[in-house]
Amino acid sequence: MKPAFVETWEELGSPEPMPDELKHDAIRHYARKNHALALVETGTYLGGTVIAMKNYFDQVWTIEVSQEVHEEFRKAHPDLPEHVTALVGKSYDLLPEISDYLEGTTVFWLDAHGSTWGNEFDGPSVDVPESSVLKELEIIFANKHDGDVVLIDDTNIFGTYGWMPLEEVISFIETAGYSCRIEGLILVCEL
Repeated sequence: MKPAFVETWEELGSPEPMPDELKHDAIRHYARKNHALALVETGTYLGGTVIAMKNYFDQVWTIEVSQEVHEEFRKAHPDLPEHVTALVGKSYDLLPEISDYLEGTTVFWLDAHGSTWGNEFDGPSVDVPESSVLKELEIIFANKHDGDVVLIDDTNIFGTYGWMPLEEVISFIETAGYSCRIEGLILVCEL
């Protein structure tokens, strides 16, 4: 049986990108299903996911590689609750530190692969190598809790804009001993 967010996406004609509301529904779906207490997001951008999810989790961590984008996010949202931590830097440098603070099940929303900053999709950030998602996964797998869930957004852009093919990401996950599936435009890996 398909999750409701996938059915709704299909009813809308399977738009690319998936509407933010449905992405947020996906995060909530897996948080409920796995009783997740924390959300870790890579790729803050302007903070739509953080703002939508801030009241849903005990801990919310978000990482943005661009200092400029991070500052815009902080200007737009100066009064984040104490349980929300917004960091700037490379996700694979900061994830090990964040892992030390995670207690219980976590939803990892991996979305640090290009943006529409300046209103035009510019492909992968020059500051983030295409292998960053593999580095993120390696760190998550090494520090996992039972029930953690990895959701990788925008499966439709892998293999374009200089990004590695999605098949390489799936192979990496399977070689590490985990299974995954695509739901809408989201790669789902329940640990």
